[in-house]
Amino acid sequence: MNTTAYLIQALSVASDAAGVPPEIQYMPPGTHTISATKDGKPSKMSVTVNAATVDRLNASLTTLRGQGHEPFIDFNHDDKNAAGWLESFSWGGDDAKTGGVRAKINWSGSGKAAVESRDYRKFSPTFLLSKDGQIVGTDVNAGGLVNRPAFTSIAPVMARSAQPSDTPNTMTPEQELADVKAKLLAAETKAANLEEAAKVSAKANAESIVNAAIADGRIPAKNEALKAGWIEVITVNAKSASLLQAIAPNAALSQVIRAKTGDSGKAPEGVIDAADAASKIDAEVAKVRASHSVSFTEAYNIVRANSPELFEAAASEL
Repeated sequence: MNTTAYLIQALSVASDAAGVPPEIQYMPPGTHTISATKDGKPSKMSVTVNAATVDRLNASLTTLRGQGHEPFIDFNHDDKNAAGWLESFSWGGDDAKTGGVRAKINWSGSGKAAVESRDYRKFSPTFLLSKDGQIVGTDVNAGGLVNRPAFTSIAPVMARSAQPSDTPNTMTPEQELADVKAKLLAAETKAANLEEAAKVSAKANAESIVNAAIADGRIPAKNEALKAGWIEVITVNAKSASLLQAIAPNAALSQVIRAKTGDSGKAPEGVIDAADAASKIDAEVAKVRASHSVSFTEAYNIVRANSPELFEAAASEL
């Protein structure tokens, strides 16, 4: 059996500050522990409000109208004069002030006057709960204008930007600290994700550049250590790609690549010797890095300057 509960909260900010709002925040988004009336008695309960809540509320409107009723809101839940007629529900998103379940209201004369005169500045919805505490719909009397909200941080119906006191900050210091921490964690997580994505993109770009250099014959295809070194350097500093691209293409090394990838052309004699020469270059680069504590690029250029015969052998022996 459904149970009727009353949730007291503030009306949403009017979209037109010069008059009554065309819609109100019927329920704030999220899960809340509220002080409500259940079976005519005060009660503490937990309710969850999300986009699915809107579907159930609109379904209940259709049912009520099918039974010949016209759902309305009153004053102080007195079930007498109508402050307005409920037209429809919609979902406004997750913002605590402007989101949640929105209710479009066709205000009565007395309801409009009460809001414009600021005699009433809050709203309390009436809703039906299932046995497991789930919101399943509303009643013919769908709520009322009130002045004692349970959700004091919800914006009042006639809030004005020139009067910040209309929407006071009611968060405790502990809540404010938790809110700041949550926002900081979200920002840090977003930054970490962006950083990781940038690293993946940078490495993929470096691999593409190095593979193109191998295809052009700028570096030997079989020297995996040399290839990995260039990928590492270019990943860290994309401008280092210009150093790799400055190496003159070697037709012999290009032939090695074609032979390795199944080109119909036959690689010339001595391919293995060229690979040996490339291995020697790699070994010399490693020695220079170990003894001088320099980067891969700097060590490679030192070996190239001090031992040009190794590079010539890599080409001439092919």
